[in-house]
Amino acid sequence: MAQFFTTVEILQLALLCSVLYQVNGNEVSVSSTGSVNVRPNEEVDLLCKAASPIKICNFVSPSGVNYFVSKSLGVKYEDRISFLGEDETSDCGIKIENVRESDNGAWKCEVTAVTEDGTTKRGVDTVKLTVLKAPSRVTLEVDGMEAEDSLTLVYEKEAPKKIRCVADGGQPVPTFSWKLNGSPAQVSVQDTAISEDGMAYEEVLFTGKPEDNTKDLECHVNSEAYTADELGEEQNVAKIMLNVEFPPKALLEVHDFYGMEVGSSYPIRISFRLNPPPSDVQWEMHDGTMVPQGSESQNGKYEADIPAEGPIQSNEEDPTLYTAILTINQVAPEDAGTLNKLHVTNAHGESVIRFKLGLGEKPAVDGGLGNQPQEQNARSTEAGSGPIIAIVIIVLVIIVVIAVAVVARSQGLLCFSGRKKGPAEDQERAVEKEEKEGKEENGEKEEGDTESAEHAESPIPESAADVTDQATQKERRNMSQKMNHFLISLKNPFGSFKRPAPVVETEELTENDGEEKSDEAETENKDGIVYADLDKSVMSEGNATLTVENEKTEYVEIQQ
Repeated sequence: MAQFFTTVEILQLALLCSVLYQVNGNEVSVSSTGSVNVRPNEEVDLLCKAASPIKICNFVSPSGVNYFVSKSLGVKYEDRISFLGEDETSDCGIKIENVRESDNGAWKCEVTAVTEDGTTKRGVDTVKLTVLKAPSRVTLEVDGMEAEDSLTLVYEKEAPKKIRCVADGGQPVPTFSWKLNGSPAQVSVQDTAISEDGMAYEEVLFTGKPEDNTKDLECHVNSEAYTADELGEEQNVAKIMLNVEFPPKALLEVHDFYGMEVGSSYPIRISFRLNPPPSDVQWEMHDGTMVPQGSESQNGKYEADIPAEGPIQSNEEDPTLYTAILTINQVAPEDAGTLNKLHVTNAHGESVIRFKLGLGEKPAVDGGLGNQPQEQNARSTEAGSGPIIAIVIIVLVIIVVIAVAVVARSQGLLCFSGRKKGPAEDQERAVEKEEKEGKEENGEKEEGDTESAEHAESPIPESAADVTDQATQKERRNMSQKMNHFLISLKNPFGSFKRPAPVVETEELTENDGEEKSDEAETENKDGIVYADLDKSVMSEGNATLTVENEKTEYVEIQQ
């Protein structure tokens, strides 16, 4: 006890000193951890730091209790609150063990520093301590009353249902999320608040659909106060099973039944969905016969069973699915191609389901699916579309290839690109141009050429000579051009041959023509081209030869 009173006296002295010192306001810079979350019965550290040397460190609890702490004093309040820090001149902190819910709130950190001149500076900061507390209970309310295990909704006949999720207590304030059998639910949030008694809640509007029947509508309360074990036990979840009621609904717009044989019996099975179960089922046949469920027609042709739960030949569990069966005891030819009806009624309405009857196999236009259930028809349709897609892709590829070929041919690309023009072709065009330009000059010179020896004394009139010379010139040039093209193609068929300057070896054919050939050779040498006379009679005898030697070109003139 003596040590206790000594500690109290020391603390009282420290408080007195802080009052006696001259305080100059919040001049000490103090920083804190800001906010801390902790679960009950755990421990937590609250720490502040000051830029100036600390003389007094004091923490004020949310309830207003002062806790003066010091490392040198080593005081521990309530056997759970003690000094925290390494250097008491810069650290001002406390360690709280065995945290209580009453510790929740804002703790003030008050630091007093004394300068060398004896003046006192004081700084204050706040640490927010949140003692985590999970909501003690999560419930659902419908129309202001706590919901039962199930909720009945009438599809398309009732307004959206108002549902409230309530979390009892909890620190910090929790948030809410809604799910339908574990998947996000489509809800319209109307309000989220905290009630006067400290309960947090969220109110939503929900509309049930036929496919939501028997599913669980779940409200999940989200809070970090929940432990892993509590989450595993779904203590944060409130759920309710939905009972969605709706009138009968057909699975297909029109059911087709094929494979009937005249004179044989044939069963007709039609599935549909509804909730609650059907109150009345009647078959209306094409001949006007009405067959109620669980009865036989007067003529004994039709027999109807009472609808049974479940789909056709399937293990699917769906309490809203029913199947009605009608047996045609003896199929008649007039039954083929007829349209018939099935009337289904429950507490929320009536639905008329149409079906057709046919003899033999179902037409191939429908894929030959016969009387398979809707799910099987869908799978068959998907499988049959595969070849069609492949054909379409092949056609598109062919079109692209044709288009590329057309463009390549028009632009001279790919394998349609022609060989490049070589020097030989350029020289050939130059020869032709020179021949054309020298045509008129050569014609004028040839008019004055010597005549043959036999007609020396009786010359041909000037006009007739001109005509003869022009014909000779034309024939000579045509022959020389053909020979030129022929020799070029022999020497360089691919256009890479460079043609040398032509050299012509001439042979004097007659003594009288020597002067004429000399004049012609002189004229043609001016143009860079030499022509040689070719004896036509020699060519006619098959003895004429053209030779290419040392890349020299020989031209011969046809003798008239």
